[in-house]
Order: sequence, then structure tokens, then C-alpha cells
Amino acid sequence: MRITGHQAARFAPVHGPPRRKSRAHQRHRSMNSQRFRDSALLAPFVLVLSVGLLFFLSWLLIDDEQLQMMLAAGILVLLLLLRTLRMQRCRVLFIFLVTYLSFSYFVWRCTQTLNYHDPVSFVFALLLFVAELHGFVLLGLSNFTNIKPLFRKSAPLPADEAAWPTVDVFIPTYNEDIAIVETTALAALQIDWPKDRLRIYVLDDGGTEARLHHADPEIAAVARQRRETLGALCRHHGITYLAREKNVHAKAGNLNAGLQCSSGALVLILDADHVPASDILKRTVGAFLTDHRLFLVQTPHFFGNPDPVEKNLRTFSVMPGENEMFYHGVQPGLDNWNAAFFCGSAAVLRRRALEECGGFSGQSITEDAETALTLHAAGYHSAYIDRPMVCGLACESIPAFLQQRCRWGMGMVQIFLLKNPLIQRGLTFPQRMCYLSSCFYWLFPFSRVFFLLSPLLFLLFGLKIYDTTATQFFIFALPHLIGVQLLHSYLFGRLRWSFIGDVYEIIQSIPLLPALLGTVLRPRAPIFKVTRKGERLEADRLSPFARPYVFLLLVNLSALVAGWFRASASGAFASAAITMGWAGLNSLFLLACVGVMLERRQLRAFPRLPAFDPVTFTHGGITWSGRLFNLSNTGAGFRIQADSPRGLPHFDGESILSVRDRSGQLLHLHGRVRNGRPTRDGFEIGFHFEPHNDAEKLARIRLVYGDSERWTSFQHSRHRDKGILAALFFVLRVGSLSALEYFGHWILRLLGGSRPGRPPVLDIRSATPGTTPPLPSPQGGAGILQAAQRVYRVDPATHPDS
Repeated sequence: MRITGHQAARFAPVHGPPRRKSRAHQRHRSMNSQRFRDSALLAPFVLVLSVGLLFFLSWLLIDDEQLQMMLAAGILVLLLLLRTLRMQRCRVLFIFLVTYLSFSYFVWRCTQTLNYHDPVSFVFALLLFVAELHGFVLLGLSNFTNIKPLFRKSAPLPADEAAWPTVDVFIPTYNEDIAIVETTALAALQIDWPKDRLRIYVLDDGGTEARLHHADPEIAAVARQRRETLGALCRHHGITYLAREKNVHAKAGNLNAGLQCSSGALVLILDADHVPASDILKRTVGAFLTDHRLFLVQTPHFFGNPDPVEKNLRTFSVMPGENEMFYHGVQPGLDNWNAAFFCGSAAVLRRRALEECGGFSGQSITEDAETALTLHAAGYHSAYIDRPMVCGLACESIPAFLQQRCRWGMGMVQIFLLKNPLIQRGLTFPQRMCYLSSCFYWLFPFSRVFFLLSPLLFLLFGLKIYDTTATQFFIFALPHLIGVQLLHSYLFGRLRWSFIGDVYEIIQSIPLLPALLGTVLRPRAPIFKVTRKGERLEADRLSPFARPYVFLLLVNLSALVAGWFRASASGAFASAAITMGWAGLNSLFLLACVGVMLERRQLRAFPRLPAFDPVTFTHGGITWSGRLFNLSNTGAGFRIQADSPRGLPHFDGESILSVRDRSGQLLHLHGRVRNGRPTRDGFEIGFHFEPHNDAEKLARIRLVYGDSERWTSFQHSRHRDKGILAALFFVLRVGSLSALEYFGHWILRLLGGSRPGRPPVLDIRSATPGTTPPLPSPQGGAGILQAAQRVYRVDPATHPDS
């Protein structure tokens, strides 16, 4: 369906008879609104009182170094005790104590370390102080945001389905592979919701009239082919296909065009690669029936594949994902202040609220956060349900990852400049602080880059940019640094290990810094660029983005050598040792960054994740019992038991894998065995799905994506606190090994050679019955099944399905 200019000029109105609310319903809604109002009124007074008390105590003890040392030591011991005992009820006390250590440090920094020696040193000393000040302000905002996270339960729905609202599902797409869009659309068809109250829309910005008539004939041909193929697919499955006339305002414009051609009371937004679980609406819509001012219910984004950092460092199966701190720690904290914001997908929004505020906002290139800011300022409420109910694709390559993060950073800076939350009318004080924290965070490239350069200024050039003694450093600076690490571990240790965030931020800082500077100078200039998903990489390669990280690593290592000679010549061992420790920590992070720049091959379009469902496998009239160990949209890995596993059966031809879905229905999935190997008591089989019809394709998608418990279980299996020192050694180990591999590839490329490829996967389709083909050499790898086990390993002892 093509959206005409007449349709684009209006929003479709939503009409319906008003329903009389019960007294209990009205009382619940009133109490909810009252809680937001009370928090908003008390927050500024409590904040001012706390800051005043902390400043007074810090100023009072600034000149008594012995008392300050004893107090700091006592606080650190108490913090270690609280963290060890996991006493979450002491959350406010923990935050207050760490904030005191930070206040003491910055009062000392302001009054005793900013001394004038020479013009150049003083300028860089001020720049370092400003970089530290950014971190201090961000720490305060983060502490305020996360003081009391709100973990909501899903509100129940009425027993009468006639009272359930109508829902439109929007799947905006631009250049994603059609197979990816099809998977999301077919999963949306199977959402557990009355079919007469659910309608699916694919909003295709890759097949607009503007692209069909593009001056470049190749672009026009691709758009025409895409529109025909995707349109036919949608018509075949009863899905509405929409393509507008022009690509105006990027994703925000595409969503607004969808609003103009639909009429559901609620709208579920799904990115093209975000496949929904069947329970997503039943767990989110109930909140809209209890609060008539609610405009948003946001849920987490779960990614079934590693991002480039996790993939290249091989950490996906062993540590929490980089986004989990935000979705499972920060967003619940924002929700406590009625400030949880729209994240672009996996969210349900109220149409009436969107229409009253002019639809999805498009002034910035982060339309999601901007839209939430606008609706919060209009007095609407938001809610956050901390349960992953979509499975998406993370960026597979370094360029895509950096492009995505540059868009996020530039968009949040745009919001700060164009719709500054500090002066935006209608926001409560806590909402201002929360949005300021979200915007202010993205200035980290300025401070990160200077933290990388600062120790070099002393070790290489002798600039005095941090004027202190070793005694003062250990009394004021060290307790502050340890306290901040303890706070992070206490609040988010199970969601993001210490020092992992440093690696991610350094990787982003260098390309993001010029992008942010350009946005500050021209806030309306950034252009929305779609992040590519479903990329494949046939072989390992060296990323062209590696050069600045390699250069900084070599300079830091040189500075460590120079610092040793400087200390020996001048006798200033204490200052040199402290600065060398700083440069050494930077070198550790840079090692990991260099290791990330070896992009490892990626062959799967759909990632496989752990699964533990019992299965039966039938081939040639013989049936085996077994259990899955991984599952994806295109295939599965499973283990079957056999009396004599020494010889592999002849698995050529079609087979059937039978498994029950979350409702207990037995599914029979056709396919072919691609590879396998004998085990101690049977075989491990790699199975590729080959559905016979649409019903079987839908059944496969329901099995793979229908149960959100799969994503919840997988995330919980990675939510393990590593500890601060253990996390530091973890970064050192994975960073050093990956960096050595990077330099090994680099040397081989200089010599004109290449690293040997992996041996072929064992193919048992052509195996002679009763014989065992030779397995690949263990030194070279054991095939795709063992690689999948290694990359997507889950500890059965901690997995509820084992």
C-alpha cells in the first residue's frame, strides 16, 4: 500500500465509547500519580540538603590529613563489608559514603592541587580538572538516578477480552535483509492477542516513491525489487505493507506515516531485526488500563549475537552484555522518577498521547529519547518492564558499531542543545536530572581522550598538571578511586564487570570526538544513518580503525620507559610511580582495544543460542531421543544417545526433528543433517531446517522466538559478579591474548602470507554407513558445532532449564 499525500497530511483519529472505570482502578491511578508528585516535590530539597552536608563535612576535614585518612580508611572498610554481604537495603548509605569520598577529593583538588608552575602546565592542568569534573558531575547524576530502582510487575489484563485495546504493530525497515524482516513479521503474527484486535504493518522506507524514481538506476532497481518482494510476502501472510512517498525525517517520519494509516489505540514498535516473543503484549498492555496518562511501556533489548567487542575478545558466553547495565540497572532507576524513556523498539506507546504531541519527534537523530522527553514534558507517564521480550541482532562489525554509537552520541547532544532538559517546560525536577544524566554521559569522549593523554604529558614532556604529594594522593585520590569502583561493583557488578566499560568507552571515544564537536558547532547538521544488521564476514581481518589505538598503545609503552628514566634522573620516584601506574592502566585498556580490532569471521545470519529442550530425531524410520544444546531460526544443535557411538549412521536425505513449544504442542520440523561428531554416549548433530510449508515455518519461529523465558534464562546465566581485581585480570588476559593475535595477523600480512583457515566441518551426510570419517585436528579447531559450544556456552549448574 502506498501512502498518498492526502493521507500524510493528517493523523487518523481514535474514537471509541468511554469506559467507566471502577473505584479500585481510579484509586490505583490516583495513588500512582500522587507518588510521582511527592517524589518530584521532595527530590530537590533532599538533594540540596545532601550536597550541603557533604560539602560541609569535606571542607571541615580538608586540613586534618590524619583524621581524613582514618575516616577514609574506615569508610572503605565499611563499603567492602557492605559489598561483600550484598546488603542492598543499605543502598542509600553506600551511595552517600562514596559521594562523601568524592566530595572530599574534589574539595582537595580545587583548593590544593591547581597550582601555577608555567603557562603550558597550567592550561593542561585545568583541562584535566575539567575532564575530572565531568566524571564527578556524572557520578552525582548517576547516583541520583539509581538511588532507588523500581522493578515493576506486569499489570493484569481484564478477564473479558472485549475490554482489551486494539494494537498496531509497526515494523520499520530500510535496508535490512528481507529474511530478517520476514522473521520479525511472522513472529508478530503469532503474538498472543485477539486477532481482531491486532494488525501488523511493515513500514518500508527502502521502497519509497523517491527511491523508486532515484536518479541512480541501480538504487531504483534495488528499491523496485525490494518493494515487489517484500510487498508480495506481506500480502501472502495478511500483513499490511506501507511505503511512503519520500524518505523525510528518517525513522521518525516513517513511524509517523504509519500512524496516519492506522487506528489502533496502542502501537507496538519493533525494529526490523527485533523478533518478539508471543507474550510481549500480555505483559505490557495491562499498565495502560491502570493509568490513563501512561504513554509508554518500554522493555529491554536482548541481543542474540555478540557485538564486535564481545565477538573479537570471545567474551559473549562468559560475561554480561554491554547494554545490560542500562536495561537492567539504569532504566529501572529512571522508572522510579517517571523518566524511563523510549528506546526505539520493544516498546508499546499510546496513540492518543503521540497525536496530542505531534507524533514521533524528528528534530534530532535519536527520535526515541526526544519523543519521550516531549511526552514527559506534556505530563504523561512512562513505565519500564524489566523482562526481555524481543530478540534482536547486535552490530556485527566495528564500522557498524561505531556508526551506531556516533548516532546515539550526536543525537543526545542534539537533544541537550535543542531541547535542553534543564529549561524544558513541564518536566519535574527528577526528570530534568535524569535526562541531563542521559545527555551529559555522551560527553565522555572529551574526558576519555584527555585521560589517555594526561600521563604522557608528564612522563614524556615533564608538564606538571597534577600537583600533589604521594601522601596526599593516598589520603584523598586513592579512596575516591577505590570508592567509585566499589560503588559500580555494588550497584551493577552482576550487569557489567569493572573496567569493561572503560574498554568500550575508549573504543568509541576517538571516532566519536570529532562527531560530537561537529554537532556542538552545528546541532541541526547530523543525518540519520541506518545501522546495518545481518552482516557476514568470510574470514578474519584487521580493522582499518585500529591505527589510533595501536599508536596510543605504543606511545603509552614508550612513556612507561621514559618515566623510569625520568624518575631515576630526578629522584621523584613517587610522582613517577603514580603516573606510570596511570599509564599502565591505560595501556591495559588499549591492549584490549587493539585486540578488538581483529575482526573475526561471522558466517551465520541468525545466531544460535543455548537451548535445553528434549527432542526426538527421526531418520530413515529410526528414532533417537536427545536434547537441544543450541537453536536458531535456521537450525539447531542437539545430542542424541546411541548404544554404539563409535560409528556414525548414514544421515543423508531428509530428517525430522520433533520438539514441544512453550504451549506443549508437539512440532515436527523437517530438515537435513549438516554435520556432527560422535560423543561418549551418542552423537552431536548440526541440523538445518527446511520447512515444507508456511505452517511449519510459523511453528519453527514460534519454537525459536515464542518463549521469552529463553532470553531471560540466558541473561541470568551471565549475571555473575566478577569482583574488581578479578575483572582487572580478566581484561588483562583477554586483552593481551587478543592483541597478540592482532599483531600476529599484522606481521603475517606484512610478510605477504595469511593465517591458515579453519579445517572443514565434518560433513556426515556423505559418510559411509558403519564407518567414522576422520575428525578435524584439535589443534586447528573442531568444527562449527564445537565452536558454537565454546562461544555460546552456558553453565548447566546455573541454568534453570538444565
